[in-house]
Amino acid sequence: MEIVSQEDAEKALKIIGYYRLRGYSFQLYNNSTKKYILGTKFEDILTLYRLDQKLSDLIFSMISKIEVALKAHLVEALLIHGDALILKDSSIFKRTSQCMNT
Repeated sequence: MEIVSQEDAEKALKIIGYYRLRGYSFQLYNNSTKKYILGTKFEDILTLYRLDQKLSDLIFSMISKIEVALKAHLVEALLIHGDALILKDSSIFKRTSQCMNT
């Protein structure tokens, strides 16, 4: 593996950790030779890690919005109908124009 900056590599390993970064290098490692594929750079592994972090941030932010909207609908259904069993009736959760704006 090519390491352009020893200082940057050490810093990344201290902040992120070897074992977490190792998971992003599996496809760049040849198990039979016990060596990284020729041309592999430490920066490539960091780039994969950063991409995964951004993707995770996007996914979790969307999940959070879905969770908040779902909780609001559940509470609204309970308040309107006053019966916890009403949550089993899927017809009360039909999409409205108000839901589409949230």
